[in-house]
Amino acid sequence: MLTSAHAMRPAISKSLTPFETSEKPWNGLITRVIRVTRSILIRRAKDGMSDRRRETSFYVCSTDRTAEKAADAIRSHRGVGNRNHYVRDVTMVEDACRIRTNPGIFARARRSALNILRANHENNIANAR
Repeated sequence: MLTSAHAMRPAISKSLTPFETSEKPWNGLITRVIRVTRSILIRRAKDGMSDRRRETSFYVCSTDRTAEKAADAIRSHRGVGNRNHYVRDVTMVEDACRIRTNPGIFARARRSALNILRANHENNIANAR
């Protein structure tokens, strides 16, 4: 079991299971099923205390990977999503947006602006906007 004190990197256990099937659509495409069990602390807004929650996720893989490599890939993928949502929420102030008519149009405009800034290799989005 891997453990970490950082709140965004929960303690996890992982296992790899070889996958074999005779079903034609999946035959040869999936070589491993990865099961990841996380133990996460959830903060209660009511009193500020934390509850421990356990969740299990399943992933499929088409390459032979060790459990450590699979865990690194899963963590880095989650980091991409977290980084994108953080920038959109904090820098682009998306959570505070009060637009009620066609909010998707404005969300796409903010995402396009963010993509342009990243394409121009801006490291600090807050200063670049």
